[in-house]
Amino acid sequence: MPYTAQAALSVDPHFYNRVAACAAQEVLGSTTPDVIGPDWATANVWRIAATPGFAEAYEYALNTNVVDPGKDPGVITDAQIQAAVQPLLPRMPVAEEQEAVPPPPFTPEEPES
Repeated sequence: MPYTAQAALSVDPHFYNRVAACAAQEVLGSTTPDVIGPDWATANVWRIAATPGFAEAYEYALNTNVVDPGKDPGVITDAQIQAAVQPLLPRMPVAEEQEAVPPPPFTPEEPES
């Protein structure tokens, strides 16, 4: 793995934003979504950039003059980012859907006489 490409990928703002967006989307519906904040992507982007094949794809894109390779899903797909993000997320319980309780039956009031 080319370390210079991995280092460049880890500081690419578009790649960082895609990692952060993926992590945020992965915790939707959890009972504790606040554990994934802006610092999560900062703390984990280097590990994600080290995913096998990412640095090579990024380096190839740079060498072939791809504009904004960190933004281009043709270089590293969203599915690849998701596969790299998921194992790094803390295990969180999913909010169970609560069964809707029907309202009490309507009983019309009798007019006062």
